[in-house]
Amino acid sequence: MIIFSDYDRTLAMKEDGFEIREEVADRVNAFVRNGGKFFVVTGREKKNTGGIRRKTIYELSGKLSPTGWILENGGIIVLDREINLVEREWIDYMDEISEELYKEKIEFSKGETIIFADNSYDKKALLEKIVKKGKIEWNTKDAMILSSKINKGVGIDEVFRILGKDVSIGIGDAQNDISLFRKVDIKVAVNNALPCIKEIADIVLNNSAGYGVIELLDLIEENKVKIEDKIVK
Repeated sequence: MIIFSDYDRTLAMKEDGFEIREEVADRVNAFVRNGGKFFVVTGREKKNTGGIRRKTIYELSGKLSPTGWILENGGIIVLDREINLVEREWIDYMDEISEELYKEKIEFSKGETIIFADNSYDKKALLEKIVKKGKIEWNTKDAMILSSKINKGVGIDEVFRILGKDVSIGIGDAQNDISLFRKVDIKVAVNNALPCIKEIADIVLNNSAGYGVIELLDLIEENKVKIEDKIVK
């Protein structure tokens, strides 16, 4: 079994500045030590390469030690090695987008394969004019600008290619988790998830970010998640 978990508002809470709580990290780490496979699937940057500096996923996740990472919304895989799935043309084009964002005074943060414009939904029309190539995905009100060939599902496909296909569970909260949900056998929403995510989830947890993940791991270890009925044979 492999669990693919979103990070912001799924593993970590906004009110904590998206720094993971120690008890949540400890519970995930125990699951991995006991033989479970757990991947963090996030839009968060591996490192900041321009714009306003945001904390990277490694700075926020503390002592969390998953099996692997799918970063920058599917653009980078970190397992026993790092794999960049994004084409060179897109990396070069990110510089052009950055220049336009500067001109329009839109605050942004740039990773290796992705650009973020947090709390920018009110500038949606302007962003769509700026981004002539690639695409914009939304995480609640935050814009993620990335290659049109990349999403969380692409990253999951790469993990399956490396490790082999396995029974899979995905847990998330927002629009950019839909591509994650399309690749897994069981779709799980934390209690704070957007209505559109709860509607397509197989399981809606009683708890919100962080503690919802603990709840899911408890259900799995108590054999209360009925996997067989959801797998397409």
